[in-house]
Amino acid sequence: MGGSSGAAIGDLAGSFAALAYAVNFMMVTSDRTVRMYSVAMSAELVQIFFLVRAQRRGGWLNYAGTAIFTAALIAANFTACFLLLAEGLWLGCLLAAKALGARTDGLAIFRPGLAVAAGVALLGPLLPGAIVSSRQAVAMGAIGWIKIGPIAWPYLVLLNAAGGRILFWSFVAVAGFGIWRHWRTAPLAAGFFAMWTAAPIMGLVAVTYLIHPLEFPRYALIAFVGMFALAAFGAASLRPRVVHLALAGALIALSLGRTHHVIKHPYEAAWRQATEIAAGQTAPDEPIAVFPEYCKNVVRYYLSPERRSVVQGENTCGPQRILILSGRNILGADQIASMEKCYPRVVRRLLLVEIRAR
Repeated sequence: MGGSSGAAIGDLAGSFAALAYAVNFMMVTSDRTVRMYSVAMSAELVQIFFLVRAQRRGGWLNYAGTAIFTAALIAANFTACFLLLAEGLWLGCLLAAKALGARTDGLAIFRPGLAVAAGVALLGPLLPGAIVSSRQAVAMGAIGWIKIGPIAWPYLVLLNAAGGRILFWSFVAVAGFGIWRHWRTAPLAAGFFAMWTAAPIMGLVAVTYLIHPLEFPRYALIAFVGMFALAAFGAASLRPRVVHLALAGALIALSLGRTHHVIKHPYEAAWRQATEIAAGQTAPDEPIAVFPEYCKNVVRYYLSPERRSVVQGENTCGPQRILILSGRNILGADQIASMEKCYPRVVRRLLLVEIRAR
C-alpha cells in the first residue's frame, strides 16, 4: 500500500491503535504496575518500529536499533521471546512467498533477520546466569501457580483484553473489513498484524501443553497490541471521515465503561493494606514472613526502605511471628493448610491476602 493515500491510512491506523492502547484498561494498569512488563512492552514496540523500517528502508541505524532492542526486550522479560516467534514466522512466510514468486513489496528478509539474530547473540554471555536464575525462580514457585486454561483460552484472553464482547467483536468486524478492503493492495500489512496477534498466544499455548503452563494474560500483552493494530488498520479504511469520529467516540465510551466497572468491583490483592497492618503488628526490626516466597518483593515495595530487609519469603513454616499469606485457589491446598497450621491466628482477611500470626 503505497502513495499518499496509503500513508494517510497508515497514519490514521496508527492513531486508532494508539487510542485503543491508551483507553484499554488492561494495558494502562499493566503500564502503571511497577514490574517488568512496561519495560518489556516499550522495548518490544521500539524493536518492531526498527524492524519494520529495516525491512522497508534498510540502513545500519535500523539494523542496529533492531539488534539492540531485541536484546533489551529479551532481557526485560523472557516472555518477550514470543514476539520473536511471531517475527520469525513472519520472515519465514515472506521467504516462502518470495520463493513461490508471490509479491512481497520489496521487503527485505535476510538482513533484518540477521539483525534480530544479532540481538539474541548479544545476550549469549549472560545465558548461563539467566538459566541458573530461572531455575531458582521456578524452584521457588514463580510460575508454579499457573494452571492450564480451557481449550478456548486464546479466544477468552483476547476477549478480556479487548474489554468485553462488544469491543472484541467490533475489533473483529473492522479488522475483517480491512483485510477484505486491502486484500489486493496491502495483503502483507494485514498478514503482519495477524501474525503479531496470533503467534505469541499460540506460542504460550504450545509451551503450556508441551512443557509447563504459561497461559497468563500478561505474558501475551504484545499480542493485544497486534489486535489493536489489526482493528485500527480496518477502521482507518472506512469512509466517510465522520465514521472515524464515531468509532473513536464509541471506543472511548465502551472502554471507560469497563474501567468504571472494574473500579467499582476491584479484584486486585490488597498488598498495600496488608503490609501496613503487618508492619503495625511487628517491631521495627522484627521479621515479617511472606508466603509464597516469590511475593516478598511486593511487601518490600510497600515498606519503608529501612524496614525492607526484615521481609523474608517462606515456603515452609519458619520462626517469624507474623505471616502475610496469599495464593488461595492458586497454590496447592496442602501448602495453604501447612501455613495455616503454622500461623493459626487470623489477624485480618483482605482481598486475596490475609495476615496471620502465632
